[in-house]
Amino acid sequence: TRLEGLLSDLAVAHVRADDAAGAVSVLEADRVWLPAPKGAAHLPDDVATAWVVTGRDGTAVVSKVAGRVSSRLLEEIDRDVLWPIVRRALAALAVGEEEADPEDTESLRLLLDVNDHIAALLPTVDRLRVVPVGGCALLPLWAGQDGDGRRLVDRCVVTVSPSAAWSAAASRPRPSGVSVGVFDSGGASLDLEPDMRTFVRWCDPATPLLEPTAEAVLGECSSETPVLHLSCHGHYDALRPLDSALELQSPLRVRDLLGWDGAPWLVNLSACETAVPNLLCSDQVISFPTAFLRAGSAHVVATLWPIRNDVATRANEEVLAALAEGQDPDEAVARAVREVRRHLVVDIGDPPDSPWTICDWAGLAHFGAAGPRGRR
Repeated sequence: TRLEGLLSDLAVAHVRADDAAGAVSVLEADRVWLPAPKGAAHLPDDVATAWVVTGRDGTAVVSKVAGRVSSRLLEEIDRDVLWPIVRRALAALAVGEEEADPEDTESLRLLLDVNDHIAALLPTVDRLRVVPVGGCALLPLWAGQDGDGRRLVDRCVVTVSPSAAWSAAASRPRPSGVSVGVFDSGGASLDLEPDMRTFVRWCDPATPLLEPTAEAVLGECSSETPVLHLSCHGHYDALRPLDSALELQSPLRVRDLLGWDGAPWLVNLSACETAVPNLLCSDQVISFPTAFLRAGSAHVVATLWPIRNDVATRANEEVLAALAEGQDPDEAVARAVREVRRHLVVDIGDPPDSPWTICDWAGLAHFGAAGPRGRR
């Protein structure tokens, strides 16, 4: 942790020196948590990539589009500006809108304002791989709004990856085995019946598991499992990030995935805070999505913060239906995000510009391999 931020500072320093390629070399170098993945001998050109990193001298966006590397720098948004905003927003989202005060709402407005400024630097493409480092890993860049009021998710399919090399190495075709669905309310008042019906309907053949242990879930899955769907409670452990857990009959923790080889093709984490990275060592991007990618998954669907039960149910329906129709996972999640936003604004009547409404749909993200490769 004494070296925390060094990687980000080096990358931003390269951008300040007008050396975008040097910044990419720093950001794609081996890290303790992210050694070079198997099968990634060079940086992929199949999908446009944007590395987003915040250091002590500002936030840099380094883009690689059709083999050309360029960079832009926002000096006014440095680490001392971003981190307090991110932490206050996470605390506000943990409280929830019903118990929030005006300061909580203002924290979300600040987060989304910063998000808009950074998202405006992303390349204009149809499909984008985003590699966020440091505090940027908690920004919903796909929800960024341009000067004309358009959201990035309306014109671009976004995938988040711990590195471009990891994204390329993760890509593999969908296997033809049996999908596994996990449903555990943890004894709380969490209605998972709609999720179970959705899973059984769209994932065939499928094995539903009711209130299983972590060991049972890992034992049921393999690299031939097409989809592992988990509907349950989840929480991020700020003091011990490797103990961040999905609350089953025995907790499934990030550390339980270390050394596991043979994770399912796609993992849908329908639980709260499953994509929060280690905030104490943020350059490493230690999180559930990264852990599943290390274990062999090609795609992970996860949440940046607590998610409403009705939002999770609607998102699951859209993601699993889109996959069954043959859409790529990144397209499926983009479709789900747009549908959840429509549901909140049109069906429920939530104010579209409220930061709480935006955060309700913006917390859902796709991680891993980007692009049409691996389509079944």
